[in-house]
Amino acid sequence: MTHTPPPARPPLTLSLLGRMLREALHEWNEDKAPRLGAALAFYSILSIGPLLLIVTGIAGIAFGREAVNGYMMAELSALIGDQGAGAVQTMLSGAFNPQQGLVATVIGFVTLIISATGFFAQLQEAMNDIWNVEPQRLHWKVFIQKRLLSFALVVGIGFLLLISLVVSAGLAAFSAFIAPYVPAPVMALINLIISFGVVTFLFAMTFKILPDARIEWTDVWVGAAITAVLFSFGKQLIGLYLGQSALSSAYGAAGSLIVLLVWIYYSTQIFFFGAEFTQVYSRHLGKTIQPRRKRKAAPEL
Repeated sequence: MTHTPPPARPPLTLSLLGRMLREALHEWNEDKAPRLGAALAFYSILSIGPLLLIVTGIAGIAFGREAVNGYMMAELSALIGDQGAGAVQTMLSGAFNPQQGLVATVIGFVTLIISATGFFAQLQEAMNDIWNVEPQRLHWKVFIQKRLLSFALVVGIGFLLLISLVVSAGLAAFSAFIAPYVPAPVMALINLIISFGVVTFLFAMTFKILPDARIEWTDVWVGAAITAVLFSFGKQLIGLYLGQSALSSAYGAAGSLIVLLVWIYYSTQIFFFGAEFTQVYSRHLGKTIQPRRKRKAAPEL
C-alpha cells in the first residue's frame, strides 16, 4: 500500500506574507481580541504587584532587590513614563508585608502566589480562545497543575530578568574595556539583539507552554520572532501616544493607573495579533495547531 505524500507547502513570498497578515487581522477581530485585552488588562492590575515582587525577588538573589527594582523602574519609565512606573512601584510596595505575624504572613504568601499566577491563568484562557482549542476539563488536579505551570512561568521570568541583568552588566564592563576599538553603535546593536532575543524567548515559552495546544517548535519560533518585532515597534508607538496624550492629567489622582492600564491593553493587542499570526503561519507553512485533548465524539442516536 502506497502512502500519498502530504502536499508541498508554498514558498514564503511577499504576496503570501501580506495574505497571512490580513488573515491574522481578520481573525484578531473575529476572536474579539480587544475585549480579551480589556479583561486581561483589568486582571493584570490585581496581579502585577505580586508578580513583580516574585520576579524581582528571584533576580535580586544575585544583584540585590534594590538594584533590581531600580533597573526595572528605569526600564518601565522608558516604556510608560514616570507616572506609570510610579503606579507599578506603589503596587510592588504594597504587594506583601511579612511583618504581620505568622498566620497573616502565611495567608499573605498564599494570596501572593494566587494573585501572581492569576494573570497567566487568564492569559491561558485568552490564548485558548484565540487558537480555538478546547481547554482541559477543570477539576482540582487540573487547577493545581495550571497554577503550578503559571508559577513556573513567573519563576522563569524572574530567571530571565536575572540573565538579562547579568548580560547587561557584562556588556557594560566589556564595552568599557573595548571602547577604544569598537564603535559605540556596534555595542548598541549587540545590546539590541540580546534584548530582542530575550523577548523572543519569552514569547516562545508562552506560545509553547501556556495554551492547551500542541504546536511545533518551528512555528513557535517564527511566531515569537514576528511578535517580538511587532512589540518592539509597537511599544515605541504606545510610548509616543502616552507621551503626547493628556491621559494622566485628565484623570487626576487616578491618572497613573489609567496610563498603566492603557499601556497593558495596547501591549496585549500586539501580543494577541502575534498569536493570531502564529496560528495563520502554522496553517499555511507549518503544522496546524492541535488541541492537547481531543474532543469526545458525540454519541450515536
